[in-house]
Amino acid sequence: MSNIYIAGIAMTVFRSGEACFVEDMGHDPAANPQARPFFHAFACLPIRCRDATFGLIFVNYGEPHRFSPAERNILRTFANQTAIALDNARLRRAEQQRSAA
Repeated sequence: MSNIYIAGIAMTVFRSGEACFVEDMGHDPAANPQARPFFHAFACLPIRCRDATFGLIFVNYGEPHRFSPAERNILRTFANQTAIALDNARLRRAEQQRSAA
């Protein structure tokens, strides 16, 4: 699999904070053909909270896949809810550490 292609997209999503949806790597001129045996379509979504990206979510498909507007919204909502849950856990841990001190 082409780590350069995926790493490039991941870094772009991480830095920009904008999701990326590739519906058919066969029609993406930037795609490396070595990645195609593993998956043909994917979504990469940032996990963002407080104007910072601290992770990514990948959803992969073995065949070309059209991401409907509803599916894109669900994936964005999932990424946003993940960010909120992780931030809440961080805040709770910080509060516990302050209470223990």
